[in-house]
Amino acid sequence: METSTEEKLRHLLKNKKILGIAAVILLIVGSILGYVHYRHTPKYTLSLIQDAVKSHDWETFSRHVDMDTLTSSTYDQMADYFFSNDQDLQDSPFARNLVQGMVISLKPSVVESMKEGARDYIKTGKLNGAPETENAGNQADQAARNLEKKSGIYMLTLKDVTETEKADGLASVGLKFHSVKLNHDFIIRIKMRQLQDGTWEVVSIENLKEYLKEFTSSYQAALDKANKPIQKKIDSQIKITGLSAEIVPGDEFGFSKRLVITGQMKLSGNKVINKIDGIIKARENNGKVHIFFNNIEIEPDSDGTGSEEFAIGRELNPFIESDKKLEDMNLSALQLTCHVSRIVYSDGSTLELKTSLN
Repeated sequence: METSTEEKLRHLLKNKKILGIAAVILLIVGSILGYVHYRHTPKYTLSLIQDAVKSHDWETFSRHVDMDTLTSSTYDQMADYFFSNDQDLQDSPFARNLVQGMVISLKPSVVESMKEGARDYIKTGKLNGAPETENAGNQADQAARNLEKKSGIYMLTLKDVTETEKADGLASVGLKFHSVKLNHDFIIRIKMRQLQDGTWEVVSIENLKEYLKEFTSSYQAALDKANKPIQKKIDSQIKITGLSAEIVPGDEFGFSKRLVITGQMKLSGNKVINKIDGIIKARENNGKVHIFFNNIEIEPDSDGTGSEEFAIGRELNPFIESDKKLEDMNLSALQLTCHVSRIVYSDGSTLELKTSLN
């Protein structure tokens, strides 16, 4: 007969075996339940979308991305952002109304172009838009391409899904992107809607305008940094001082008016300068800055070296609010500065600031 000690030992081993089997079963069941739960999370759907892009699976991609709603919402937000940040449009009611009409009329064709571009890219891995020449493609294709460029999305790489907030079949998901060229992280929040099978679809970008503002600022800072040594070289070859502004009659009857800027420029360097391009800004005592000339062209009268006076002018447009305000300004109290962005030499070569980071 077994001793009571042996019985207890066998009973203990038997219980441990049962407990071990139960633990394995629980682990398997828990994994299955966890996988089922994971399949119902926005993060799982995002992985499906990512895989669909890699495998050129348009059917899966379009199932989990509501392209109609997404492209329409994206167009509206981007148009509103760039419209509200364009000072020229804000200063001209006529131009503002004209552009607003164009934005509305172009929307259907631009949105369709955006969808076609996305579909081509998912299916082939290539952007099959028209070549980027002045006469290439139609107006909608060009507008769609411009929106894509301004968004900066081509410079971003997805790093992580930061957080998800879910309520009533909707989810707000934060996506962290990184730009190597800008050395900057961006958070883009997307809205997702749950489907009947428990998976999700992307509906819209929630913070697009905030992202565009952050991207534009970061891009400009990187561009300014890249241009710093070029600007230093430009400034060493040309100095513009003594700027003054006045408004004069534009015709003998006084129906029109002109803004005239005079100043002195000193040219130096080893090469003869034929032309300079740049902008002229005016700063009020309160810090407000006005652009008097957005794109000046000055051709030196001399051989391109030495010092000389110059004068440039433009007609004032009574339909542009900023031009109308000039007549009431004390121009002599403004601080005028000229920022030269491009030098053209007599041999045809140029020294100019970068306009992009490409």
